[in-house]
Parts: sequence; C-alpha cells; structure tokens
Amino acid sequence: NIENVTTAVDNQSASYGKISENIATVSVSTDSSKEELELMIGDVGNLISKISDTCSMYSDYTFRSHTPQFALAKLQHLIYLRKVFEACRGNFAYVDDILVDHHTCKFGQFYYKIGGEKCGHVHEYKAIEEPHIRVHALSKEIVLAAQEGRLGESREKLVELFDLAHHLMELLDKLTLHECHIH
Repeated sequence: NIENVTTAVDNQSASYGKISENIATVSVSTDSSKEELELMIGDVGNLISKISDTCSMYSDYTFRSHTPQFALAKLQHLIYLRKVFEACRGNFAYVDDILVDHHTCKFGQFYYKIGGEKCGHVHEYKAIEEPHIRVHALSKEIVLAAQEGRLGESREKLVELFDLAHHLMELLDKLTLHECHIH
C-alpha cells in the first residue's frame, strides 16, 4: 500500500509540475497578448486622432450635398465609441464628451436642424433617430456603471453598444449612398 501511495504521490507531483508549467505558459501568453492589445489600442487611438483632425479640417465647409455630413457623423461616432471604450478601461478623461445627449452631439445638431429640413422626407434618415438616441443613452449607462465600479456590467453593455453602433453605421452608409436632395 505504501508503494502504491508513493507512486500516486509521485504521479500527482508530476501532474502538479505540468500544471505549474502550463500556468506559467498561459501567464506569459496572457502578458504577450495584453502587450499586443495595448499596442493595437494605441494604433487605433492614433488612427482615430488623425481621423478627428481630418474631420476638424473639413467641418467648417458647406457642401451642396449632405453626404459628407453623414460620413462625418460616422467618423465622429467612431471617435465617440473609442471614448466609451476608454471609460470601460477606467480612463474617465472623456466623460463630458460621452455624456452629451443625441440632440447636443454634432450630428444631433445637424440631424434636428438642417438635416431634418433637407433630408427629413427620406425613410433612411428617419430610421437613424432611434438607434442614435439609444447609442447615447447606452453610452451614459456604460460610463456610470464603470465609474461606480460595476465593470462587468459596463463591459456587457459595451458589447450591446457596439452591435447597436454597427447598425447605426450601416444606416449612415445607406444615407451616404442615398443622397438627400436639397429643396
């Protein structure tokens, strides 16, 4: 019996050794993945910053067509989503930008004024309102949950937000292709 117990203990020790090696390997892989993710986030941040700069350069121009406004709205909301993502990571530097409502954001100002006058008759234009309202409301919920330390909840809602934002982007793409006619 002692030999059987000794053999079992030796086998168990070997198993624990392999488990320990596997944990170390996973730890190294996790650290490597985290570093790669941080680099990717940095690259995305730089790209968004450049897009934002480009948007700023063209935002003062008036176009006969409103198609550029929809493309600009798409870019602005991608930047907005990045700020929400940063809040989920604990960076609350952009909270004031995130907490603007759907009327106050630049696209909302266009949507409820000039855009409504020029494109309000277009079905695709009307279809944007509900998801746009929900993107801003859900973003606020995410930020408040993150600020209160409910990170699991904020991350779950972030997935929902990205799905909703994808739908909004598709609608903006349709409008970009539709071309609202100026009356």
